[in-house]
Amino acid sequence: MVDNPFSLQGKTILVTGASSGIGRAISIACSRMGAKVVLTGRNKERLNSIFDSLSGNGCQMLVADLTSDEDVRALVGQLPLLDGVVYCAGIGQRLPCKMVMSQDVDEVMNINFKSNVLLQAALLKAKKIQKSSSIVFIASRAASSPSIGNAIYSASKGALISYARCLALELAPRL
Repeated sequence: MVDNPFSLQGKTILVTGASSGIGRAISIACSRMGAKVVLTGRNKERLNSIFDSLSGNGCQMLVADLTSDEDVRALVGQLPLLDGVVYCAGIGQRLPCKMVMSQDVDEVMNINFKSNVLLQAALLKAKKIQKSSSIVFIASRAASSPSIGNAIYSASKGALISYARCLALELAPRL
């Protein structure tokens, strides 16, 4: 019998931003490959509909706003030991540079960058990620291919890519 290189049988994968878009698609695909998927997002109704689309047993749904320290603590406390994390939580915002205000920067950076970094730190501190785990950050080509009105979003994804590279260096000795 040939092993399926795409099998996630017996693996537990956390997917943030699972209530829509890329996070939704990744959650469904991982469950079809045999993973026990832990969905998280802010919208309970949308998470419920995605949860109903998952294959297999053992999947979980945990509602959390990753920009809330309290929600992150509660989420981490409820999580099982993870074999992988896929960070999909994020928002897009198009705004010309001359129109950018402080709250615009805060909103995009808090969701696209800060929430991912702080959740990752909390998971590592709580020892919720196995040493052989995969950690995936969904970024964008916008980080290196700027477009008009996309400055804050592009900067947030560039920051996420830089963070992921530093994290890889720090975690490499764990393999």
